[in-house]
Amino acid sequence: MKHVLLFGLLGLIFAACTSGNNETSANVAVVHTAASATLDAQAELSSNTQEDERAWLPAPSKPAATTDIFGPALHPPYTPTPFVVANLDAFPGNVASGESAPDFTARLASGTYVLSRDQQGYLLLFPTVVGCGECMFGIREIATVVEANPQIDLEVLVMDLYARDDPRIWDFIAERVTPENFLWGVVWSEQFTLDYEILSLGTILLIDPQGNLIFRSENPLAAFHYEKLFELISPDY
Repeated sequence: MKHVLLFGLLGLIFAACTSGNNETSANVAVVHTAASATLDAQAELSSNTQEDERAWLPAPSKPAATTDIFGPALHPPYTPTPFVVANLDAFPGNVASGESAPDFTARLASGTYVLSRDQQGYLLLFPTVVGCGECMFGIREIATVVEANPQIDLEVLVMDLYARDDPRIWDFIAERVTPENFLWGVVWSEQFTLDYEILSLGTILLIDPQGNLIFRSENPLAAFHYEKLFELISPDY
């Protein structure tokens, strides 16, 4: 009888412990479920917030591929205001006063160019250095207008400012510029930058057939500027 009562008491104790463990497990499961739901809600809120923020950002643009050695075209995305200029004196940015252009010598691949000896018509002088990106853009703008207007009595001398360079450094670029009146050289006069007061790359100089400096701009010009410039110097433009 004692053994029966003992086994019965042990059974009750075991049942009570099992019931407690089941209740604890259930409570833990409920806590885990609630925590998971909270984390899911926070993740969804964060995702929605990021999407809302991205909605205000501009769409990413992929740069256009180009094989043009001068780089992509940089024409403004608008039609410029009609460029009305009566004469070179009124040309915006022109700081030339018609003074006599100092003589200079440039080394060309075919020999030398001496201003006082070889100039015949108008000379557009573009002092620069090979590798200047802004200058490459300027060369293309000039070439575009000159190619479209072969009747202009004009030579273009693109001249590297480093005398130690070889004129053939221009060959790779020169073969891609079609107008024949382009000359490619290297400065061969020690005083050139001082005589012409070249303070920055991109300076544009125009010398008339009489050897006078009639146009000087220290800022790069766009194609429509060159069109107006050539129109002012050429009655047959």
